[in-house]
Amino acid sequence: MTHTIPNDYTTNTSLQSPMNIALNLIEVLENIISHIDKYDVKTQHSALLVNRKWCKIAIQYLWSEPFSYRIRERQLYKIIPVYMSFFPTETIENLERLHKLPTPTVKGTFNYPSYLRSFNLEFLGDALVEWVKTTGIGDQEEDSESSESSEDESSDDNGIMCEESSVENEDFYDDGDDDSDDDDDDDDDDDDNDDDDDNDSIESFESDSSEDKEQTSDHESSDDESSDGSIFSYEIEEDSMELAEVEEYLLEQLCRLFIGHSKKIKELSIGDLGVDGYFVDEMPKFSGASCLSHLVSLELDGTACSGMFISGLSDLCRNLSSIIIEDMDDESSFIDELELLIKNQQKLHQFQLVDITLDMSKVISCLKTQVGSLVEISLRDVYIRDQESMKSLTHCSKLETLDLSFQEKKYYKSFVPLWYTNFPKLRNFEISMFYTWQDPAFIENTRAFLEINGKHLHSLKFGLTTNIYTEILQDISRYCPKLTNLEINRIFDGVNHLIRLLKTPLPLEKITIEYNKTKLHRANGILPPLRELLALKKLTHFEIGWIFSAKSLSTLLENWDAPIVQFSYCCEEDIELHRTVLDRYAESQKEKRNIKTYDVITSSYQRNDIKACRVTLFIIA
Repeated sequence: MTHTIPNDYTTNTSLQSPMNIALNLIEVLENIISHIDKYDVKTQHSALLVNRKWCKIAIQYLWSEPFSYRIRERQLYKIIPVYMSFFPTETIENLERLHKLPTPTVKGTFNYPSYLRSFNLEFLGDALVEWVKTTGIGDQEEDSESSESSEDESSDDNGIMCEESSVENEDFYDDGDDDSDDDDDDDDDDDDNDDDDDNDSIESFESDSSEDKEQTSDHESSDDESSDGSIFSYEIEEDSMELAEVEEYLLEQLCRLFIGHSKKIKELSIGDLGVDGYFVDEMPKFSGASCLSHLVSLELDGTACSGMFISGLSDLCRNLSSIIIEDMDDESSFIDELELLIKNQQKLHQFQLVDITLDMSKVISCLKTQVGSLVEISLRDVYIRDQESMKSLTHCSKLETLDLSFQEKKYYKSFVPLWYTNFPKLRNFEISMFYTWQDPAFIENTRAFLEINGKHLHSLKFGLTTNIYTEILQDISRYCPKLTNLEINRIFDGVNHLIRLLKTPLPLEKITIEYNKTKLHRANGILPPLRELLALKKLTHFEIGWIFSAKSLSTLLENWDAPIVQFSYCCEEDIELHRTVLDRYAESQKEKRNIKTYDVITSSYQRNDIKACRVTLFIIA
């Protein structure tokens, strides 16, 4: 009998060599770990504790973007000495001599800087300032002994902080310093055999840690020697440095370290550094700056860099999908270089300008080179003198999100071409106006825009004044039949128009009525029972910045069977009265909606002389 080889023999593990099976398993592990939410630090940390193979894969994701919103700022400073341990000896000795900075005592087993993919320079600066504070180097009155004692006390305080901090944050830092030093980084065959033991503990790695450190040190020394010599070439001629100079020097060295070691930085954010940051303009020329050629997201505070920095990026970057610029100094070269940067990109998806008083007509005009790929445009308080330049945006056929904001009359004039343009794929529209000047043309233009584009809109956010709402709200249900998300602010006197809107059969899933910036409104008896508002039948999120009594709240919620998940409002009364009302409502929904659990969260809130409590009901079905 002749045996035939199955067609899927390439995927049949029984017919593969042990080497191929091992490679397939590694690919599977990488696929699993890559799907862990990047903000779920606790799970990432748990993954690297399984065994050596898991550790080698998970460590790359855990350290890919430490300077992000996922780590609380007061904890972030703890990883600064971990990175400093990768400084060359000369740099560390300079810092210790000039300002008695503590020398890093632990050398990381893994090359953590090489894993960096997302780099927020402002967050790094904040963490650095916080770390410098813990060293006590700013206190000139303390002698060396008192400095040492303060360091000991600081370490004790940090230990307490660790116990009080969230598990996610502490796991991240422990992994970055202690756990990874115990993990093995050998590639020897013997170690590969041991990798299969899923019961390996952290203690089992300790015996090999010294050998790992020697190998890592040799590797990192070769990295430094292979550079062009400029990566750590900063010379300190003074016998002492001011505290701000130390912070700036450290910030530059860390930037050089990351750019010199990382192979692929994909996200770069440069905000307010708190120091001069003269080195920022030179970053595209740092040794290893080719890693910036992989950038897909760029966010800049225009006051933190100049046209020289943008010019350097223009030479490197071709695949940016997002460019966000906030503020800008009065520098024409910045505009010229930004125009070139935009033109050099292959497919720009998101473009955003915020708070720029310079004439940006040239920049807007050059967006015509990206009209085939742009899906999001945000122009918030941007001065555009030439109305003709705005016509370039009218050809963005793939535009899905448009966000416009005007603080002054001069910001608004040049946007007229947009009001009468059909964007066939537009799903989200946000418009804000914060000046007191009123123009009937604004209402007319906004209404025309909704009439032309409203049929596809799912999200609509307004930041307007009351008398404008009275003119526009009545048109929303007619022009925007698919609207699921509505956000409005500063509306109270025109609430009757809002009620009429909510009585229409809009398929709203989320509605937000923002808190007034100057005062809180008492709204008892203003809204009818929510069951009478047809637009709220499918609502899952409801946030309203008005004050309700417990009695009024009870009336609002009576027989309201919407699939609400989050309901938030304000109160001045005894919180327990409101808890009773919300408990009764949640219990009445348990059987109808198969509710697993719910919770009521309260927090203080104040507007001028009114003190209130914000109450939020969370329901998990």
